[in-house]
Amino acid sequence: MSWTLDDIPSHLADEVAQTLLRLSNSAGAARIYSALLARAEKNASSDPANTQWQRDLSISHNKLGDLHVARGEADAALERFSTGLDIAQRLASADPANTHWQRDLSISHNKLGDLHVARGEADAA
Repeated sequence: MSWTLDDIPSHLADEVAQTLLRLSNSAGAARIYSALLARAEKNASSDPANTQWQRDLSISHNKLGDLHVARGEADAALERFSTGLDIAQRLASADPANTHWQRDLSISHNKLGDLHVARGEADAA
């Protein structure tokens, strides 16, 4: 039987990537997270009004940002977290009563803030 990452639900692929990170296999995790981002970009661009696909895209950027932090790639992490924040802000602004979007927005702000603190950029944090 042959399968690809497209055959695996995103949450399971994320678990595999996290396991690879715990095993110090950041290259394997990067391949999975990059494939998940490509999937999310494809879905989000095919239907920009689909808020779940937009959320998946934001989360994919944040997951890659986390990976970059783990690898000591602060500039790349900043780019990913900023992109994830932009998407989270759009979702939260479009539906301010949606607590999921507000939570995602808070997480995005925290990720950027933590990164700025780690970089010694207290004012930006």
